[in-house]
Amino acid sequence: MKMRSMLVVFGLTLFLVGPALAQQRAYNPFPPYELNIHAGGLFPDEGDSNGLLGTRFMLHKASGWGFGGNFDWVPIGDDDTGFDEAVDVNRYLYSFEVDYTFQSDNPLRFFTGAGLGAASTRISDAPDEIDDLQTDFLLPLAIGLKWFNRMDNPSWAIRVDVRDNIIWFERANGDTDPDNNWEVSAGFSILFGE
Repeated sequence: MKMRSMLVVFGLTLFLVGPALAQQRAYNPFPPYELNIHAGGLFPDEGDSNGLLGTRFMLHKASGWGFGGNFDWVPIGDDDTGFDEAVDVNRYLYSFEVDYTFQSDNPLRFFTGAGLGAASTRISDAPDEIDDLQTDFLLPLAIGLKWFNRMDNPSWAIRVDVRDNIIWFERANGDTDPDNNWEVSAGFSILFGE
């Protein structure tokens, strides 16, 4: 049910953004490149929440559309692994994303986005019967806010994201089911380029 609701919201967002595609601005007051460093939390449907660190690199167009890549590292604590012995579990989320930043008359801008990628879970010192690397399909859906330091040619921004990282995990019985993994993160963006 959650999955269907998120896809409907995403579809409506794209439908509402469609008319903005025809509106090209002659002048883009924002630098095209954004390098973002962020931290936050990942809140899966099943299991405990974990901290995350990540980076994003985006190329933004004058129309409001942007595209780029995202990488998040999620260290999973010993209590969350389910193993009897101590193992080191890390999850890596990486994706290609497209987003749209809405125009505004002030430095605060709303954006929405989506992408395609993968979630890799690496288990160090895993028991012999367990694969030490599992990679699953990832569909990130995002909404957020950016606050720019000035309206014309800003050099930095604060970015806040709320994401649903939908991961299709392969279960032990061979089934593949989607899980919602909510991410809340905030970070600092450096803006540059001509």
